Amino acid sequence: MIAPALRGRGVGMGRARLAYENGAGPGGGANMPWRAVARSMSRTTTGQGCNLNVISVKQSKPGDGLDEWKTLYHLGWFVGLNQVKKCSVPPVDYEGGTNMPDVPTNCRQQDAAQGLMLNKFNLPLRDASSHYLSCWDGRAQYAVIGSPGGDVVEFIHGLNALEKAIHMPLTPDGIDDLLKEFLEYMLSFGKQYFFMHTDRAAHDQLHKDTGVQDPPNPLDADARRKLVAAAGEPEHVGCQELRALLEDETGFKVRKNVTKAVIQSFLGIYYNPFDKYRERLLYPVYDGDHAETAAVNVASPETCSPLVPMVVPQLHSSQPTPASQLQGGGEGGGGGSDPTVGTSLFVHHYVAASDFRMRVAEFLGPKYDIDPTILVAKMNRFARDFYQQMLGRVAGGKPVYNVMFGP
Repeated sequence: MIAPALRGRGVGMGRARLAYENGAGPGGGANMPWRAVARSMSRTTTGQGCNLNVISVKQSKPGDGLDEWKTLYHLGWFVGLNQVKKCSVPPVDYEGGTNMPDVPTNCRQQDAAQGLMLNKFNLPLRDASSHYLSCWDGRAQYAVIGSPGGDVVEFIHGLNALEKAIHMPLTPDGIDDLLKEFLEYMLSFGKQYFFMHTDRAAHDQLHKDTGVQDPPNPLDADARRKLVAAAGEPEHVGCQELRALLEDETGFKVRKNVTKAVIQSFLGIYYNPFDKYRERLLYPVYDGDHAETAAVNVASPETCSPLVPMVVPQLHSSQPTPASQLQGGGEGGGGGSDPTVGTSLFVHHYVAASDFRMRVAEFLGPKYDIDPTILVAKMNRFARDFYQQMLGRVAGGKPVYNVMFGP
């Protein structure tokens, strides 16, 4: 779709940018006024400034868990799916001119399950450059842009790369200062929140071992200090990625004290209601046990950048639906006394995570006179190795799928 050349009062001449293009919007330097931006967004299939129509799921690693069809229905739960098919185009003999498909296949990936979204307006899209990164944990019951460990682990990758570059360990006070400075810096690129999570078991164990009531008295400084001091112990950490970093610093090549200092710095801010940075922290407590049955690597559509489709890792339903029947294998309808339990996935938005690492490198690099591109190269290597190791630890034997949302 090519944006028209606009004329008229308040518009001027020239090509107006589409709503999803970089720089579009009232403050982005585009020549399109806000009314035209709104009209442009409404004309897209999602109504959010991005044309997306299909979901494609291709297996990249086999395993015992959700098959590609059930994974496709999980991803299409809120938008509905039609024309679900197996995309498999025969190889083309370019010399002989044979095996060319008679009609366009519209396949986004070869040998993939693909479906047409019915209600595209229900697809949640967010600007990945400013949205927080959730953990890829499959217990989240809200739409996420996810990576292993989320914001906090990506920041730890940055600190780890920094230590390797300067050949010097960072002190806990230095890490605390860097985190607070980053919470200020991230506003410059529109990021409002920084994410870390725990789970109910670790949260309750922390309060039990410290003897501090839940929630703590905001005026009790001694109670806050007890919580922060004990928060870096593995049994008090509900994020399995952070716990793995604490328990195996040799395997992951990340100093335990770096991980511990980041956790304590985060919670030192979070538990202090008078800290000016507290409003920028997100610290959800997940309930239940892990029940993930697959992992998905979600690509970011280039035509929609910086918008990214979000995914709900865990689904529940109390009424029979096609997707829940696929999981349970039952027939019939009308509901029952027992709720139908949906599916759970590890959700990895690898492009969005890579972009965030570049932001962290641009923050850390100049402080130590290091080229950010060198720093982010180290971070990407650490993140890739961390992903592979965590995939083996928490999703060993489970299938892995590459997911594309396409026009």
